Amino acid sequence: MNYKELGFKAGLEIHAQLINPSKLYCRCPAELERDDPRVEVIRMFRPVMGEMGEFDKALLLEFEKQHVIHYAVHDHLCTYELDETPPFELDETAIKTAILIARLFRCHVVDEIHVCRKNYLDGSVTAGFQRTALVGYQGKLPLPTKAVRITWLYLEEDAGRKDNERTKGKHVAFKLDRLGIPLVEIVTDPDCETPEELKEAAKRLGMLLKASKLARRGLGAIRQDLNISIRGGRRVELKGVSLLDLITVAADMEIKRQQALIELQKEMINRGITPEQVALNPVN
Repeated sequence: MNYKELGFKAGLEIHAQLINPSKLYCRCPAELERDDPRVEVIRMFRPVMGEMGEFDKALLLEFEKQHVIHYAVHDHLCTYELDETPPFELDETAIKTAILIARLFRCHVVDEIHVCRKNYLDGSVTAGFQRTALVGYQGKLPLPTKAVRITWLYLEEDAGRKDNERTKGKHVAFKLDRLGIPLVEIVTDPDCETPEELKEAAKRLGMLLKASKLARRGLGAIRQDLNISIRGGRRVELKGVSLLDLITVAADMEIKRQQALIELQKEMINRGITPEQVALNPVN
């Protein structure tokens, strides 16, 4: 493929758990449990109106699924994980670690850290939203051919981990031991112009995090998403592409998918088909 002619652009979103003795908003140990849960809590979620007086469309879509959420509660969990207690102050060690990582990538560090929220209604966060805080911005990730710009670096709490064995139909199960473990989210600009460049950026970013000895290692400790677009297409986020060798494969497949949609659009225009003529009756 001629990626330059295609107008290929790609960036990364990296989520890396920090090596930290406690969770971000409570003082429970930041460790995954191996013992059986002590109790189970069952909940359902409903959307609430935002600050602008509107409902988030994604939240309404999740609400229509009418999922029943089952939470496995272990001995070392407190009432914060169950959303029955307001958050404690941000863990100081986690803040210092996030600032060190921001400086590692030559980010500008903010003067004040403000906690914001990202709405989640899939059940992975008991509060219905994830608490996140901007720590750094406008950094750089050096590659052999260029420097990839780092747009944002956030400090945030990890979500609960899904229990696939206990998830059936509308009943979705989560383990709360991972909820609240501090992590950094690193977002790059779409500066990668080939899938190989994207793979190299992910490799270098991961190597720097591991070499710093500030981020955890192991399965699930570092998770990466790919943001990809071509000329005439739209930016698409491919979530959870964790293996480096899969990055180029996933990118090429996404290019072909977008090319097919662009060709389909052209053919519909050639045939004089208007949006009003297209029946939108999606079937799951």
